[in-house]
Amino acid sequence: MHEYDSKRSLVEQVAELYGLNPKNGHPVAKLNKEAKEALGIQQGRYVMKPDEALSVWQWHVEKLSTLSAKTISELSTESEPDQESELSAEIIDELRTKPGRPRKYENNASRMKAYRAAQKRQGKAVLLTLDFTTHRHIKILAKAWKCSASEVIARWGKELEAKYEDILYPEGGDHV
Repeated sequence: MHEYDSKRSLVEQVAELYGLNPKNGHPVAKLNKEAKEALGIQQGRYVMKPDEALSVWQWHVEKLSTLSAKTISELSTESEPDQESELSAEIIDELRTKPGRPRKYENNASRMKAYRAAQKRQGKAVLLTLDFTTHRHIKILAKAWKCSASEVIARWGKELEAKYEDILYPEGGDHV
């Protein structure tokens, strides 16, 4: 049923065995630590010897087959599960359902919708370094005018355009 392939990573194979994500090695590391402790294999070495890796693999296969057999027999007889199999099943469930980092978007469609909306916005993004007082003035005006800081700056730009028209358009040319 489950055969060990010494050419592939033990982490990948154990992840497949338990139905975990092979790219997230932390849950698999916990399971492998449990196996090493049960088998008396020295902790702390980065690479296991091939015979040790095979032993760890066999321990996982036996553990899962024991859990599966107990779960099936418990369901058929409807008896109380023993504490060890219940604990192991809970640990495996926890490892399978442990959430990752929170996502900004629920799915790809909402992410693409936000991206397209950002692409349609007019204007040019500019990085400004402002002193504290100017920044404070912009924030106060944004709150008073009920708009964003960039809208405050745009409004200032339009007001200053009339004031400094002779500097901005020295030849009386078209407004850009």
